[in-house]
Amino acid sequence: MAGGQIRRLESGKLPWQVAYYDNGKRRRKCFRTRIEADEFAVSVQVDARSGDMAVTADERMLLARMRREAGRLGVSMVEVAERILDGLRASTPKTVSVTDAQTAFIADCEKRGLRMATLTQYRRYVSELTTMFDGRNVSEITRAEVFEWLMARYQDDASRRFARTAVLVWLRWCEHHGMCTGWEKPMSWKMRRTDERRISIFTPSQFRSVLDAAPDSIRSGLALMGFAGIRPEELVSASKARVLRWDDIEFKDRVVHIPGAVSKVRAYRALTGIPDNLWTWLKPGRGNVVGCNMRNFRASRKRAALAAGLAVWPKDVLRHSFASYGFHVLGAEHTIEILGHTNPRMFFRHYKGAASKADAEAWFAINKQ
Repeated sequence: MAGGQIRRLESGKLPWQVAYYDNGKRRRKCFRTRIEADEFAVSVQVDARSGDMAVTADERMLLARMRREAGRLGVSMVEVAERILDGLRASTPKTVSVTDAQTAFIADCEKRGLRMATLTQYRRYVSELTTMFDGRNVSEITRAEVFEWLMARYQDDASRRFARTAVLVWLRWCEHHGMCTGWEKPMSWKMRRTDERRISIFTPSQFRSVLDAAPDSIRSGLALMGFAGIRPEELVSASKARVLRWDDIEFKDRVVHIPGAVSKVRAYRALTGIPDNLWTWLKPGRGNVVGCNMRNFRASRKRAALAAGLAVWPKDVLRHSFASYGFHVLGAEHTIEILGHTNPRMFFRHYKGAASKADAEAWFAINKQ
């Protein structure tokens, strides 16, 4: 490429023209000012060699502009180039497999001391997603693919929301660590409106039969669920999460303490004024109140239900039963306090007319014989 020759044209918006040779061909380029023309003419005087050292005319123009801006800002061209390269490196996702990204994410969560229940949720949903995309890099996964997996994997909106929360936390963590991009936007869909069903509760005779058939390892836990509304997740865990222990229960003052580390909603609450019949089912001990893991708890509960003539165990049936019967015997305000509810309207909508006063009195008269 030969050096350029400058001449002024008689008319036109770009009056300064540079004539030069590029690969044996004569070319011309016009500019608005003489300074721009001079800079380009100087740039094309550099001999363009082969390979990585080859520089096109447009690249020389860009270099000239960069040199001018660098001079104005008081920095060198080398520093400008390094900043550009750093920006390109930062914007280019790292090549990390979904399996390695999941392992690193869980390790970071453990290092930051996340609750065991949160870790269990992250492991479950992120593992399901990475199994689906096994062999892929995180940067290759698209929002459309994750959305399609979410819609196909779960049929109800509640489960989809739980899964969405976990996988987006993971993917945004990956984005923060330079493994992928494009996950900051929310992921939403049109929620389906479904007819609300009446809650399921046990009759006093059904619960009496369940308690009689239950083994010692879970009987006290079932009593706490049915007569104090304690959630099953607060008594038994699928992981090593903290659950209710015997030393959380004060027998002398008849108080059940639910630590924040045990509570499903992470809020401490002290249960007082619990019906007297509960205490007939409790006996001080050591360790966890429920003496088995989640799998064995569910298996034992199922066997007790079958022995009582119950084919299914409805979700949260004992907590619903306590709330429904507590409305009549303990009063709405005290029952809400024990449950730890924050929305009284939900309590009245579900439990106000769910049971009779006679059945409520029979429920809290279930004593251990």
